[in-house]
Amino acid sequence: MSAAATPTQATAAVGELRATAAPGATGELVATAALVVTGALGAAGVPAPEPSTPAVATASAAAEPAADAGADASRAAPAERAPRAGDYAFWLALSALGSVLLLSTTAHVTQNIASVPFLWVLPLTLYLLTFVLAFEGRGGRGWYERRWWLFPTLLLAVAMSWGLSASRGVLDIGLAVPLYAAGLFFACLFCHGELAHAKPSPRWLTHFYLTVAAGGALGGLAVGLVAPRLFDAYYELPLALFALAALAAWLSLGSRTLIGPAVVAMVATAYSGWHYLDFLKENTIVMQRSFYGCQEEPKFPHPWESNFPHPG
Repeated sequence: MSAAATPTQATAAVGELRATAAPGATGELVATAALVVTGALGAAGVPAPEPSTPAVATASAAAEPAADAGADASRAAPAERAPRAGDYAFWLALSALGSVLLLSTTAHVTQNIASVPFLWVLPLTLYLLTFVLAFEGRGGRGWYERRWWLFPTLLLAVAMSWGLSASRGVLDIGLAVPLYAAGLFFACLFCHGELAHAKPSPRWLTHFYLTVAAGGALGGLAVGLVAPRLFDAYYELPLALFALAALAAWLSLGSRTLIGPAVVAMVATAYSGWHYLDFLKENTIVMQRSFYGCQEEPKFPHPWESNFPHPG
C-alpha cells in the first residue's frame, strides 16, 4: 500500500491480507500482522474490514480459543520440583546395591559353588533383564509393583543368606545355582523397580540416569577394589543381603502388610550373616584374599573329600 492510498484502499488491502491467511504457522503470522494493521487503521478512524471469505472467519474464531487454552494450560501446569540431596542419595544407593549384589553373587557362585565356564553369564543376563522389566514393561510403567514383588524378594534374600553356611558352606549345585540366580533376579528387580518408580520429571532425567550410572560404577569399585583390601573373605554378599532387607524395611514403613515381613527378613539376614562369619572363623585355618579371589584352608574336609585323607 502506497503512502497516498486512501482509507478505503487501506481497508481493502487489509481484507485481502486476511483472506490469504491459511491455518498453520505462516497463516497465524499473517493474521497477526493483519490485526496490527487493522488496529492502526482503527486509530486513524478507518473502520475495520469484515472477512471476505468464510474460511478466514473460521480461522480467526479458532485461533482465539487455542490461545486461551494455551494460556490456561501454562497457568495450570504445576512447578517441577527439583531433586533434593536425599533423592540423589536414594538413586545412588539403589544403583550401587544392585551392582554389589551382581558382583558378590557372581563371585560366590563361580568360586564357592561351581567353577563352570561361562557361568558368570547367567547372573549378568538376569541383572540386565531386570533393567528391561523395571523401566520398559507395561508401556514404560514397568512390571515392578512393591506389594507383589517385595515378599518373594525378602524370602529369597533370607534363603540366600542361609545358604552361605548351610551344609558346611557347600550347597548342592542343583540347589545353589537356581537359588542364587532367582535371588539375584528378584533382588535386582527390587532395586531397579524402586529406581524406576523414583524417576523425576523429564527435565531432571539426565541427572537421574547419570546418578544411576555413577552408583553402578561405585558398587563395582566397592567390590573390586575396596573389599579385597578390607576383608579376608567374601563378606560383601551377606552385607549386601542385610542392606537389601534394611532398605526394604525402610521403604515399607507406611505399609501395614509389608513392614512385618521386611523387619523379620532384616533380622534373619543379620543373624544368618553373623552365623556365616562365625562359621568361617571356626572352620578355616587360613583365609587370604586379593584382587583375583579368595583362598581358604578349611580345618575339616569338605563333604566330597570325606573318602580321602586330609592333611593335618
